[in-house]
Amino acid sequence: MKAKFDPKLEFPKLFIGIGKIEKPYKIKLKESAEPYAIMIPRRVPILLKAALQKKLDEMVKQEIIEPVDEASECCAPMVIVPESKEIYECVLIFQS
Repeated sequence: MKAKFDPKLEFPKLFIGIGKIEKPYKIKLKESAEPYAIMIPRRVPILLKAALQKKLDEMVKQEIIEPVDEASECCAPMVIVPESKEIYECVLIFQS
């Protein structure tokens, strides 16, 4: 029986910190790839707006995301998952 592969043991440096790549990185797409973007923002429940803004501000400060002032040809929708004392944001990577 083959031993179970554990990426944390094999590549420990990849599992330290927030996982931010410090150098510019180019994502190579297939020639047949087409951009996908949502045109209408998802609604955020009023009770979660402050928590979401706080989370987004933290992510901007950590340089995980950056604000944009114009439409992008590639944009995935975000879903907010409320937990007991904080929220989790999830990006939906699929096209219907």
